[in-house]
Amino acid sequence: MGGSRQLRHGKYTFYYGGTQSHDFLTGFLIKNSILQAVQNIEFVNERLSYVTIRTRWCNMVLINVYAPTGVANDNDKDTFYEKLERLFGRLPKYNNKIVLGDFNAKVGREEKYRPTIGKYSLHAITNNNGERLINCAISKNLLVKSTYFHHKDIHKYT
Repeated sequence: MGGSRQLRHGKYTFYYGGTQSHDFLTGFLIKNSILQAVQNIEFVNERLSYVTIRTRWCNMVLINVYAPTGVANDNDKDTFYEKLERLFGRLPKYNNKIVLGDFNAKVGREEKYRPTIGKYSLHAITNNNGERLINCAISKNLLVKSTYFHHKDIHKYT
């Protein structure tokens, strides 16, 4: 499926893709009992992958990301978000999409971002990667749900 490698263990199959050195890696751990619902797994590059799963009423696309860290240069960050935007553009509009993974971002509690991020972030101030994440979410009419619900601070760390 989509140039992936896989490992089977017990009731699960792990599909993964990335560089040979495993510096970056995205993947999906899928329970074998739902493998028949998996329509497609694609590893776009070492930082982006997605799986399309057939559900009762529609297809669901889970997009897995591993964004550049805060110390990465702006060109790498721009390239990552451009590729994410292109991926979104080529996926069918009628599919439900969930973006998950590691954006290496700090999302703050600024009032101007409230409609997109909620008010329960661990951080007070949004960093550069957080602004990129928020701008991407706004452009795709998405919400950053991890900051929408009240949790103890200890449970907000990844």
